[in-house]
Amino acid sequence: MTRKSKSSGETVRLPDIGLAAILANVRKKEYGIVADWIEDHLRNYELAEFLRAGGDDPRTPAQRDQTVFSEFRYRLLDGYVLLFAAHFKVCQWTRNGEEKDAPQGHVIGLCLSANAPNGPTRLVRWLLKDVPCPGLDRLWQELSKEPAPSALEVSK
Repeated sequence: MTRKSKSSGETVRLPDIGLAAILANVRKKEYGIVADWIEDHLRNYELAEFLRAGGDDPRTPAQRDQTVFSEFRYRLLDGYVLLFAAHFKVCQWTRNGEEKDAPQGHVIGLCLSANAPNGPTRLVRWLLKDVPCPGLDRLWQELSKEPAPSALEVSK
């Protein structure tokens, strides 16, 4: 998978570092395995922390149509895996026009490309606003930056 570097304008090719194989073979509820791998190989402790602290989708089926997503961010982690993050808020009101207490927080996902062996697939974790996750702010700020050049292979 390639992308244009913001700083140089050159085409950047991300290497396949093995995350795709882990993601392709993980079963539902095995988030800890992915978190451990991310800590050990990517040294991304904040993402691993979020994967452990997060949970399944907290919304009811009716709330899915009432959800607003904002501040979408993403980063390619390797040649086949995209990390995405967004704020989410379920918007519900009473008949009096007062906002109901409804789920809100952050959602993070790892998406395996359809071009990857055993793809496409995804792993998505939801973190409600009142669940502690100290590394969330650091992770959120990191996702607004371009990936470090040392993690990329520049092709000309």
